[in-house]
Amino acid sequence: MNRIFSWLNEPYPVSASFIIVLRDSFLYGLFVFLFLLSFQPFGLDSSFPNKLVIISGYGAVTTLIFPLFYLVGKWIFPDYFRAENWKVGRQLFQTMSTLLLIALANAGYTIAIGIGGLHPKVFLFFAMYTLAVGIFPTTIAILLIQIRKLRNNNRTSQALNENLRPSPTPLSISIALNSTDGKMELELPFSSLLFIRSADNYVEVVYSQGDQVQKKLIRSSLKGMADQLAAHPNIERCHRSYIVNLDAVTRWEGNAAGLRLHLQSTDETIPVSRSAIPHLRQRLAP
Repeated sequence: MNRIFSWLNEPYPVSASFIIVLRDSFLYGLFVFLFLLSFQPFGLDSSFPNKLVIISGYGAVTTLIFPLFYLVGKWIFPDYFRAENWKVGRQLFQTMSTLLLIALANAGYTIAIGIGGLHPKVFLFFAMYTLAVGIFPTTIAILLIQIRKLRNNNRTSQALNENLRPSPTPLSISIALNSTDGKMELELPFSSLLFIRSADNYVEVVYSQGDQVQKKLIRSSLKGMADQLAAHPNIERCHRSYIVNLDAVTRWEGNAAGLRLHLQSTDETIPVSRSAIPHLRQRLAP
């Protein structure tokens, strides 16, 4: 049981592109169409009038529900769908919730075209049938994707660590960080800065001070911080929500969700977006 809970808490790659969501939605709709055409449940035998049109309707409903659920979910619960928070358990819950919505929508479609009557049993039947058919293959698919992504990213991180430059000599310079109104909020040695993280209308500056890791909230955008630090070449935007001091990087790490950076003085790891990997690979090479 502990292994199951541990697996559910493992990182999982979230669909970052709406184009990918549309592609997957089409494939799920096509699967539903082919499944109904092959097995012909719900009395959809060869004598059923307009069978292909009706079956196509089930596929269309399935195709529409997936992107709709994705857009509405991200709009209502943006923090829940953040890539850095996405786990296997969340992916499984989202998939099962989507399957349930598809079942209810297809039940409504069945009633609308006159195959079934308006009765709770129709919705219950579709919900049980859809979950019974879908829960096993979707769980297996999530497991296989997680294993493949984890293996590939671990292999990539190992290769990157073999070519990671040694830690440079700390620079004996200071940097000053200002808020949006121009007021200086923090002055610290450049070598103490670890990373800066976006926090709504603020940024969180994380830095080392002796043996302790300190955090400071400053009212500013991440772009504003990047502009202030533009003169320092070892400061890089590695993710839409993070700026990192490359001098603090100790190693790469891979998981199913992607690649992350380990830094000195802290146990927190920093996500790296796929688009930033080639540039950081060069910057962190000897």
